Amino acid sequence: MKLRRNSNLATFLTALLIIVFACPLSAGADDKGPNEKLLTAIRDSDAVAARALLSLPSGGADANARDEDGMTALMYAAMYAAAAESNDLEFVRALLASGAAINVKAKDGETALKLAGRKGRTELVRLLEKAGAKE
Repeated sequence: MKLRRNSNLATFLTALLIIVFACPLSAGADDKGPNEKLLTAIRDSDAVAARALLSLPSGGADANARDEDGMTALMYAAMYAAAAESNDLEFVRALLASGAAINVKAKDGETALKLAGRKGRTELVRLLEKAGAKE
């Protein structure tokens, strides 16, 4: 048990260092806030960075982060995340555990459930329905 806890801590600290050193220190047009970094991590299938951003005690990412089109982190997971493709749904579970709203609609009316269904991600569809997704 102690070894696993230390392993989890090492993984978290590694991810935190990646995030810290990947962030520019000076303010500028290229700076991204934690919510934008979360969406980018999901789009790029970087589950380690996304989990680290969600788990930061203060200043971390919001599980309900949206892009300019109203797409949420769950919608990004339904569209892009390799975790959904490999049936490793732990990342999506982490979003849900972090309070991600499941029945939110983007500006175009899309939901995470609709996107997962359209992409043929049956395991993700089942998980979202079990978590309460309605459409």
